[in-house]
Amino acid sequence: MSGDLTLGYLLSKSNNPILTKAYLYTTEIRVIHTAQIYGLVFRFCNDWHTVRVISTAIIYLLILASYYFLCRQAGIKKYFAISAALYILPLSNEYANWFLFPMYYAFHFVATFLTLGLVIKYVKSKNKIVLTVLAVFSLLMGLNGIRVLLVLTMPLLVCSVIYYFVNRKKEGALHFVIASAITFFISVIGVGIYVKIIEPAYGSLKTYFEITDLNYSSLAETIQGYLYLLGYSTGPVTGAVMISNLFCLITVILIIFSIIQFFKRKQENSIQAVIVAGFFVCAFLLFEGLYFVTDMGYATRYCLPFFIANIPMVLIILNENKKISERQKMILCLFVMGVAILVAKDKYFSFKYADYTKDNREITEYLLGTEYLEGYMGTSCALTEFSNGVLKVYGWKPGDFENQKDIDILEPHNQPRERLERKPEGKIFVIMDKPSYNIWTFRDVITLDYLIYETDNKYVFGFDSYDSFKSLTLQSANL
Repeated sequence: MSGDLTLGYLLSKSNNPILTKAYLYTTEIRVIHTAQIYGLVFRFCNDWHTVRVISTAIIYLLILASYYFLCRQAGIKKYFAISAALYILPLSNEYANWFLFPMYYAFHFVATFLTLGLVIKYVKSKNKIVLTVLAVFSLLMGLNGIRVLLVLTMPLLVCSVIYYFVNRKKEGALHFVIASAITFFISVIGVGIYVKIIEPAYGSLKTYFEITDLNYSSLAETIQGYLYLLGYSTGPVTGAVMISNLFCLITVILIIFSIIQFFKRKQENSIQAVIVAGFFVCAFLLFEGLYFVTDMGYATRYCLPFFIANIPMVLIILNENKKISERQKMILCLFVMGVAILVAKDKYFSFKYADYTKDNREITEYLLGTEYLEGYMGTSCALTEFSNGVLKVYGWKPGDFENQKDIDILEPHNQPRERLERKPEGKIFVIMDKPSYNIWTFRDVITLDYLIYETDNKYVFGFDSYDSFKSLTLQSANL
């Protein structure tokens, strides 16, 4: 989260507002993402907290605007106000921690909504200008890397091809294939530019995966991830847990009901139902298949770019159901929204009183009153944000302290490139969380005698210079 803000700051100081070689990118070099918005706001404001607040508001507005565009094209505009709120409410810890707060995958939210909306608009209107806009946007999506193929353009293409072979005579079938094929192949060109030009020029942390034996445990892991995103909660049976699990159950029932209705109706489905529901089903199956046959590492947040389509899918299927009256549909929507508000209220207060940044804020406040303005810790960018860019933190690889042999080996991503090109200057600090210190390679020479500050969970050590710290580590008996 702080890494994207740091990247935005570096972009604001660069002649190139899109990309910079001054930052060590992670697994993806995002040509269009939150960092570019941070960079733009940084050009008008120097306060890091203000930049984050303003930028977050802009990003929320972009997501809601793109969702409104999809709702208009899909004929569910009347449900926009109720359903849009679901995207900005903390309905689960996973959703809040991976999207609402850090804005991870914000670009993919916009990309999914705009792509589906543009495809629907083109299929209905046959307008070549819309198709051109879709092609240009697809190229821009591809410039963000291969993920967009896996979670958006490929499932859309698969959906359109299946629909064409099953209903080739139905109006819109051919144009659906045309739109999705252009979206896919133009995004492939964008990915090609990313792989051949952008990635070699700016560098990123490469990840690899292999085809493996069928991995049944990954299926359970991914399904569990979906449930967590929808609010599934474990722990003591309390009112908050029950309400959260009730919302999860209602949502799962609506998703399953909508998919069943989608396949039962067949010829009765509108083209927007085919595009959105078909995309969701194909993306879900491709995502499951990917983890079923590969050793790719899984995290709950990875499904967010396509899983967000479940809300418009449910609304489109509900809207086209003639057996349910308009009054009943609105009552159902209001009931779901009411449960969602109850869940969000509890989550809001739990986040409000859970002070996750207390240690870092206290350390920042202390260091700003000393001569220790450069140093090391496991994650590098949080203190830089809290200090308004004053503290220069060199990030080690988190979780690797037991095997650390050389303090000069830094995390190869998610921090300014300058950290690799020069050593800390002046008096330096070293920040360790207490459990990590207890297993740290250098704890035999970096004793608590060097402690200059302490919080509930972290130690802060102080040294006169980089050389004095380095020389001490070389004396460790654990090397």
